[in-house]
Amino acid sequence: MTLDSIKKSCLNESSIIKVNILDKDNNFVCKTYDSLTDAERKKNVRELKRFVTRKYCEWDKINALSTDPQEKEKAQRYMSAYWAAILLAYWGKIYDWKNNSFSLNLPDTDYFDWLNDSLKDAFCYRSWMTTRRLHPKQYDSEWIDNPNYVEDENAADMSINYFCGARRGKEYQKANKDKRKANYQNVSIDQSFDEDGYSILDRKGLSSDPKEYNGIKSLINLFLSENKLVEAVILDMIAYGDSVKEDKNKIVLPNTITEDEEDNEEVYRYTYGFNERKVVKQLNQINDNYFTEYFNKEYKVKDYKPILEKLKKLSNGKLHTEIQKTLISIKQNPDLLQFIG
Repeated sequence: MTLDSIKKSCLNESSIIKVNILDKDNNFVCKTYDSLTDAERKKNVRELKRFVTRKYCEWDKINALSTDPQEKEKAQRYMSAYWAAILLAYWGKIYDWKNNSFSLNLPDTDYFDWLNDSLKDAFCYRSWMTTRRLHPKQYDSEWIDNPNYVEDENAADMSINYFCGARRGKEYQKANKDKRKANYQNVSIDQSFDEDGYSILDRKGLSSDPKEYNGIKSLINLFLSENKLVEAVILDMIAYGDSVKEDKNKIVLPNTITEDEEDNEEVYRYTYGFNERKVVKQLNQINDNYFTEYFNKEYKVKDYKPILEKLKKLSNGKLHTEIQKTLISIKQNPDLLQFIG
């Protein structure tokens, strides 16, 4: 199966979806999703992404809660159609990965798998919807008010971009780990940090397999046992908080058929990296609820007051220093690297 054949299948699947868009003359027209031209998709890209991500979630909930067989069948049909539309809306990620991950030497269809899996992770937590499953990855779980809900019209796009960025980091870490195991080459830890934006601290907490060994959490527990309290919180914030920045750069792909510059295609290449400022901002916002509702339960901490007191005494400058010291200590200590290597 090729990327082209997969894309054609997605177009066919999405043909039952009707959308209202602005045409080239800024008039509203109603079209089926598969009939949209590239220019129409580009002109209406934000609205289309918001529409298809929301509608998939709505049909998913109907399918989960309905007891009417006909309604469930209809819901499943539309879920499949909207999932295809979502894949098409983010199809550009595949080409971005191909451009900036060529050293992995992967077949093109692997990048489609990256996209599909990244979307699944984003839709588990669906931060753009007010409700979700209590246990995001258990289909039969009860529905609750979404604790991850973000009141932002671009929340779906931000969430999907985040998981797509994290996926590339995971793949590079896995590849480097496999290379070290096979003894094909020595991979410099410094190079891994420099090239992959601290992806060595990947989001293993979002793994689809809850039984998977989680080196990051083991390292956090080690820090706690050694009374490295601030370091433990910093590492948790880097690994499981919002620590990723997105850079968007426009590139022009020449049209090799007509060789006419007017037919050149403008696309965007997205790169993702570690954002220390985001971590500092989140550390400043930590309060009692962070510990009582999350950290204490996650790491079996009984008395969090000493940790909170230490954090509150640190200025922004000192927080930046503590973050850098924590990362450097992991990079330079083989005993610590074994947890995440």
